[in-house]
Amino acid sequence: MTTKKNFPVKWVSYLREMLDEEYGIPLHETEELPEIITDSIICKIFGLGRNWAVTLNGKVYMTPLFFQRQEEDTAKYGAWYANRQYFALYSHEIYHAVEQRKLGMVKYLSKYIPLMLKWGGRSKHPMEAPAYKIGDDIFAKLQTSTSKRKMNGKSNGVAAHSHKN
Repeated sequence: MTTKKNFPVKWVSYLREMLDEEYGIPLHETEELPEIITDSIICKIFGLGRNWAVTLNGKVYMTPLFFQRQEEDTAKYGAWYANRQYFALYSHEIYHAVEQRKLGMVKYLSKYIPLMLKWGGRSKHPMEAPAYKIGDDIFAKLQTSTSKRKMNGKSNGVAAHSHKN
């Protein structure tokens, strides 16, 4: 089942700008965002490996473990926290979707799998480390007052203007 998660447009714009400005991922590479799949055999298989999500061929597969954790976070910390966590994970997966588009799946997996055998599949993996950093960065930035002003179209109390050329 494909889910159309409607993240706030300002969050998505902010993420795309951050990827461009801080990570060198041009805006045109994030115009087409990956769809989210929440109920498939792939979700279930990767959930068995204790993964929250996996990106394959430009689709983000969210596992049942992630949604279990999201429910726990909502109960414990509230919806604002849980939604930021969801968007941070999606941001992490967007990085993988961009990599996969650039390299193609065969080349991506031929690089990823040997590194996974050496480093594991988490934040020490050289192809995972930047994705984890992106997720952590967007999660943190969504809670700062400066970021909130920027995402709401304000900068230091003044309406922000578009930087289009």
